[in-house]
Amino acid sequence: MSASGRPVYLFCHVPKCAGTTVKNHVEDSAPERAARAKRRHGFLRDFGGDFTDLERSNIDPERVDFVGGHSLSGSVASVFPDRPARPCVLIRDPLSFVISFYNHRNRGAARAGRGPVPLELYIKSLPKNPICRFLMTRYLGTGYPKILKYDSRQRFAAVDTMLADFWFVGSWRHATEFLTRLSAELDIPDHVKVRNAASGAVLKPSDVPEDLATRIRTINAVDQALFDRWSEAKWSGEPRTLEIDLPAGDQAAYIGNEISRQLMNRYIKMTRRSL
Repeated sequence: MSASGRPVYLFCHVPKCAGTTVKNHVEDSAPERAARAKRRHGFLRDFGGDFTDLERSNIDPERVDFVGGHSLSGSVASVFPDRPARPCVLIRDPLSFVISFYNHRNRGAARAGRGPVPLELYIKSLPKNPICRFLMTRYLGTGYPKILKYDSRQRFAAVDTMLADFWFVGSWRHATEFLTRLSAELDIPDHVKVRNAASGAVLKPSDVPEDLATRIRTINAVDQALFDRWSEAKWSGEPRTLEIDLPAGDQAAYIGNEISRQLMNRYIKMTRRSL
């Protein structure tokens, strides 16, 4: 099939949402047809907002059918002017996302000979609504300080509108179903091998006390609302209709969080060294 008119799949790899399984499946099955969005470096990335360095990514518009990565921006579609772009994303509920990231960070610290930190301490090092923030800064290219002008309702609206144009949006638990369909579209093997999954003695969402679990969901109310609305949409383009009541005018809370979490990350690094 000629490149003109052939769909290109743009996979926005949100951390801890089964993205490694997706990316590696396509790269292993059809390496010549897969590309990774390389991260743009320098302060202009954060202020300008575009995370993808198109020159370094070296994407061949005639050969490539799948582009993925943590640094995928919507601007990648411009590389394929004569081809329909099909953006895709897997998302996750705040509680299991936070716990998965917590386990991931502790495994990395253990490999470096450093100890774990308490969950309540780790939570303070995270941005508010990290999945919404990720999608705004990476795919939508909303840089600093512009993103700090958005309150919770505006953040939800920006990402909700974005997802309405995606080919696939669904829960991370639908990764195998998504890959089976994607494999058929790309005419590659559909045997899925799960990658980067936690094993051994790890904290589970069910281990978290209910009061702390409720606090995690409350802090990340935008991410919870996006998950509740879009997790089962998949290819339908039809999210759930929900009554969503999010804070307005809470920009100061986001600014305070960005400052405090930087300090907390430094504190956690020092704490791990002593454990």
